[in-house]
Amino acid sequence: MSQTTLLPPITAIRMIWARTGAFSNDEHSKLSAVLTEAALKDIKDRAEKDDKEREYVISAIATMDASLRSLDTIYKGRELNFQENERLRSAGFGEGEFRFRK
Repeated sequence: MSQTTLLPPITAIRMIWARTGAFSNDEHSKLSAVLTEAALKDIKDRAEKDDKEREYVISAIATMDASLRSLDTIYKGRELNFQENERLRSAGFGEGEFRFRK
């Protein structure tokens, strides 16, 4: 199927980005993620009425979920880097302070 009326590609991309709010500590971002999940479920339910839409939407949602998992991995790695940098700074190895020994 080349086009869909329920889940255009640009909407899918925006929905993936909105769903990353679930990773955040910000309440507005979390709410956006919850609302987007509900909208995605509604799209999936509406797609059941048409075989071609259902096929497209199921594939699109699988791709969206895979993308979200990748973004989650990136986000967790970034957060880990920030934590490690903070530990190094607190141990006295901040920027410009670390010196190699000969």
